[in-house]
Amino acid sequence: MLLGRRYFRIVFGVAAFWYYQNCGLFWIFYFLSYFLDCLDGFAARYFGQATRFGQMLDMVTDRCCSACLFALLVSVYDGPASFSFQMLIALDLASHYCHVYSQLLSGTSSHKKMDADENWILKIYYGSQKVFDAPAML
Repeated sequence: MLLGRRYFRIVFGVAAFWYYQNCGLFWIFYFLSYFLDCLDGFAARYFGQATRFGQMLDMVTDRCCSACLFALLVSVYDGPASFSFQMLIALDLASHYCHVYSQLLSGTSSHKKMDADENWILKIYYGSQKVFDAPAML
């Protein structure tokens, strides 16, 4: 059952961008995708069914949805705003890759586990479920 929510989240994410020209459908599918992301993560942790594959699929799906959203905004806005969204795509992908790779090298079991000496922003982002799931509440 948990696995189904993960894949429905991907289907809803794809549907959101398929219907990008219909604002209402876009936001319904986009919200459903991120709601299922929160639900899946919570359920996986609650039932002890979190896996490395699930963690990576979740992160890759997050990055793909973010990149598609920024790409959509690039197509809507011109000038400096367009360039800013392009740079946010690069920042999002690069920062998550560097963080996950550094956690892999250090041998931690999850990119969401923070040591006491980690950057305070990362501790807030990954350490607080309210902050971590905030995009889904928009």
